[in-house]
Amino acid sequence: MYREIEDGILSNFGSVNSLPQKLASLIKQQKTVWELLDKNDDALSDVKIKEFIFDDIKINLQFNPHRIISTSAKVDKKTIENRKCFLCKENIPAEQSAVKFNDEFAFLCNPFPIINNHFTIPHVDHIPQQIANYFESFLDIVFSLKDNFTILYNGPKCGASAPDHLHFQCVKSDVLPIESEMELLLSKYSKNYLNEAEIKSYFVSDPLRNFIFIQSDNKTKIIEEFERVYKSLQKVFENNEEPLLNVLSFYRNDCWNVIVYPRAKHRPDYYFLEGDDQILISPASIDLCGVLVCPRENDFNRVTSKQIQTIFREVSCRTDNLSVLLNTV
Repeated sequence: MYREIEDGILSNFGSVNSLPQKLASLIKQQKTVWELLDKNDDALSDVKIKEFIFDDIKINLQFNPHRIISTSAKVDKKTIENRKCFLCKENIPAEQSAVKFNDEFAFLCNPFPIINNHFTIPHVDHIPQQIANYFESFLDIVFSLKDNFTILYNGPKCGASAPDHLHFQCVKSDVLPIESEMELLLSKYSKNYLNEAEIKSYFVSDPLRNFIFIQSDNKTKIIEEFERVYKSLQKVFENNEEPLLNVLSFYRNDCWNVIVYPRAKHRPDYYFLEGDDQILISPASIDLCGVLVCPRENDFNRVTSKQIQTIFREVSCRTDNLSVLLNTV
């Protein structure tokens, strides 16, 4: 098990009566003992941001040099096999402590945060990054954090820098632009393909992304619908492994809200160009939700709205493929 921090220690930094309170106290405690986390978390107050608007959709381009390791991470099989897993309990930094969640997961402060209060939630065992058998656990975490945090999942070929170790992430609620935009997105860019008393599902195609939005207060219904979407993606893309996807969920008004981003590919063409033509941006869940991370200042200074739109459209599942998907769910 990870080094679980005792409530008696956490209580010196704030309340510990709920999981969100424990996480708030964990950040404060870890910043006092872990110089890397303290430095990188404080640096977020000085990150440069450029706002791009695509009709009604906001994208905050963030220059964050500390994310260069994740953005440029090699995730091929040989590289993964030849490095120690940085999420395994025996390999985490000596300063890093955890808040336990049931017997399967633990909350760890992310030492290279994109947003303040950015946590990684690894499984206690070294098992592959595949959400299919752990989607219920994912929803349980969402429910436990209620409207305080938003939970994210990056597929093994869709932004996960540790594709060999199952993990989720979470950030504070309402900091990702898509959360405040959902009502508008549903009214202007969506098609309601499932409308029942206990569950509603939509296909959303906005100026940048194509995704599935599922909403229900019934966990069983959410799981069933997610499994149908998951299996349909496997069928559409003829892939018996995990389909390319990112998943986001938040709990509002007594309902689970789940976004599934089917992907066309991991990284855009700009990523693989050379010299001045290269733009080192590799979108994962947080990026697709409106905080687009740019680890190189030169890219940050010169990237255009047209290039951002091209990047999003390249990695997003095409509309015609999602139309097939809708006919199979």
